[in-house]
Amino acid sequence: MTKRYRQHHVSTSALKKNNEDLTKSLNKCKVAIATFQKEKMVLERQNMDLRAENNSLRSNVDPNLIESEVQKRLVDYLGPVKRHINSAIDNMVGLSDNLTKSMQ
Repeated sequence: MTKRYRQHHVSTSALKKNNEDLTKSLNKCKVAIATFQKEKMVLERQNMDLRAENNSLRSNVDPNLIESEVQKRLVDYLGPVKRHINSAIDNMVGLSDNLTKSMQ
């Protein structure tokens, strides 16, 4: 019976130590969760502020200003494409002229 009591006593000590470790770990997790919840609230508030600013900016936008900006961006984007197409057409016209002259 003494041997059994010692095993039980060791098991109880081990369980108490395990319980303490689990409690410490749980407390660390609770602190981390609280920190993340605070960060989440800050981010949600920033998101709400940005949405409000976005709505405000959208309501104050002049459609003519948007159209002119779109046209400007299209010209900037399509300018090189137009130059390449014009160059290709010039080359085709030159080739056509050369072919026409060679056939005469």
